[in-house]
Amino acid sequence: MPVTDALLHAWISGALEPPRALEIEEALRDDAELRARLERLRSQLRMPDAPSAWRLPPPGVLGGRLGLGVSFQPAEVFGGPLRPGDRFQLRLGSLTDAEPRWVVVLRKLDARWRVVFPTDPRDRLALTDLPEEDGERVLDLSAGPERGTQRWAVALPAVGIDVDWSQPDIERWRPVIHAVAAGEIPCGSVEIEVPAP
Repeated sequence: MPVTDALLHAWISGALEPPRALEIEEALRDDAELRARLERLRSQLRMPDAPSAWRLPPPGVLGGRLGLGVSFQPAEVFGGPLRPGDRFQLRLGSLTDAEPRWVVVLRKLDARWRVVFPTDPRDRLALTDLPEEDGERVLDLSAGPERGTQRWAVALPAVGIDVDWSQPDIERWRPVIHAVAAGEIPCGSVEIEVPAP
């Protein structure tokens, strides 16, 4: 399958599923002309700056007034180091409040935090829908296609925080961004390592 500009745009923005993204990464490694096309596309893209209010705590630091401990756990079934697309778990510590909350997953891509879940209002997931083990909620994710350090985060907005799904991405998440910046939303981040082959 040829690598179109649309596929390269999707790869740049992190919108491809890990197996397809890995195919693009391998094609880029082997094809100098494709790498030149990628650089040309990157220079043409005018991506908006991330809102400065997306200030998420570094790994191991509790974020928000309620605090949310987030820890990484590789899926033992694979054995060995984590590979692109491998499943891993984030374990979310228990909260001190009983307010209904939903799960927002972020990744740091191109030095900016981006919401990667949910992308549609039908995908919203309540915190209480996650399985519970030893008093912690368990969130299953898949490693991205990039090798090296990947930064992931989870924010838990209250169910009542309004998100206007008709708005572009940055505007859509503005109420959540402001609540995170004000410390009103529990959040936490982790770093995972996907070693080079």
